[in-house]
Amino acid sequence: MPAPATLTGQDLGEARRRLTALLNQVLSGSNVSITRTEYITLRVLALRGPVPGLVVGDMRQLAGRARIRRRPAANHDAAQHRSDGRTSGNAALATATTSPAVETHEKEPSCLSCPSKPAAPPRTKPDGSDVNEGDAMQIRFPGESAEYRTARDRLLEREIELRRAMEAVAAVRRALPPGGAVPEDYVFEAAAPDGKAIQVRLSELFAPGKDSLVIYNFMFPQGYRGPRPGPTSGETALLPPEEGPCPSCTALLDQLDGAAGHVSQRLNFAVVAKTSPARLITLGNERGWRHLRLLSSAGSRYNRDYFGEDEDGRQKEMLNVFHREGEMIRHFWGAELAYAPADPGQDHRGVGTLEPLWNLFDLTPEGRPMDWDEQLSYQ
Repeated sequence: MPAPATLTGQDLGEARRRLTALLNQVLSGSNVSITRTEYITLRVLALRGPVPGLVVGDMRQLAGRARIRRRPAANHDAAQHRSDGRTSGNAALATATTSPAVETHEKEPSCLSCPSKPAAPPRTKPDGSDVNEGDAMQIRFPGESAEYRTARDRLLEREIELRRAMEAVAAVRRALPPGGAVPEDYVFEAAAPDGKAIQVRLSELFAPGKDSLVIYNFMFPQGYRGPRPGPTSGETALLPPEEGPCPSCTALLDQLDGAAGHVSQRLNFAVVAKTSPARLITLGNERGWRHLRLLSSAGSRYNRDYFGEDEDGRQKEMLNVFHREGEMIRHFWGAELAYAPADPGQDHRGVGTLEPLWNLFDLTPEGRPMDWDEQLSYQ
């Protein structure tokens, strides 16, 4: 089996020069052939960033109009076409360069790992240009001014840069080397249907065929008398404030409860708190949570070992990801941003990318409120 192909810096430089020269011919309607290296480079660059002097729309048009000589995959493994975007660059290059050559005319495919998938011919406008070219920059809303459109287009460029940065960070995260092995098979407690506590080990949180486990540390008890009042009704309202749940954690779990039913199709998700199983279940019923797996870590060192608790026993918000490799369970990633210095005037946003509430505020002219926090109930 041939070794996977890779692109060298020289390959990329030569391909960029050829692509720049070919662009004018392609845009003028010439029937152009480009090499496999140029084709692969084009598609990588179309996702990673524009060629100097070109725009992404130009590259997409080149991919859609050029007659490209390339090799389809002889055996396409469905596992290569991952909706989570984990296909590696080398895997994509290998797929595109290891089978008998044929000629095909196609628009830029949506997945780098599926170069042989046929696509419909590019749709064109009356002037012959691609209908998709520059659409994002041609949006106009009713009544907007030229000043608004200029500023919005500049913001869009930064949003695209942010999207690329988020994708790049996610790729680096996925490529982390193996984390530390879990030092013990931590024992948690859950509430059985009859109300009795039953023991659940960390290893038992992994369902068959699902090797990733996400655990959120819920600050319950919150451990202090904060300015925000407790719940106004139910059994949880009878608890002293310092023994009650953290309002911000509770608001996040309100949001994650809906997501849990979806993410459980691909991974394992659990919520742990230092309070008793009975109190956890009572709060979950009062909040209407239907999908969260709630566990007590009261008799375990888990919180201390994985930074859900400080040295004085105060509970901390934390999120950790674990991965199972055969019989071995390793720590994969933790929300260390919660412990990193925050810039002046900014929240640490330890799990901020998970939370719709604050991200929705970011889309408004008012932005994130500086004088407001989540509450357990609203009048």
